[in-house]
Amino acid sequence: MELKIKDNGKVAVVRVSGKLVATTLNESLRGAVRNLFSKKIRRVVIDLGQVIHIDSTGVGELVSAYTSATNEKASLQLVNVPDSCKELLEITNLLDVFEVASPQDPELKGLFD
Repeated sequence: MELKIKDNGKVAVVRVSGKLVATTLNESLRGAVRNLFSKKIRRVVIDLGQVIHIDSTGVGELVSAYTSATNEKASLQLVNVPDSCKELLEITNLLDVFEVASPQDPELKGLFD
């Protein structure tokens, strides 16, 4: 798993690529999200468009990131969710928990380059 983070001071996009599974967690997604909240970023969008596989550990990372957002009274959204990830989130009833953002959202302009 690789994380690339881009922010504009108010909103951050965390682009996750590769496999979001236990054996590839070189860095913590939840740690990256917490770090953004500590910098006073109030909205974090996790881009899953380049994720090729997710397992229960990856789902746990997403849930932990969501919990951090809730505790900080901030917003955490998903964007570009692949069908394979969508299926797992549906099975676990988490697709109803996570808000899915549109990549065309004006606040996200310039963060996907």
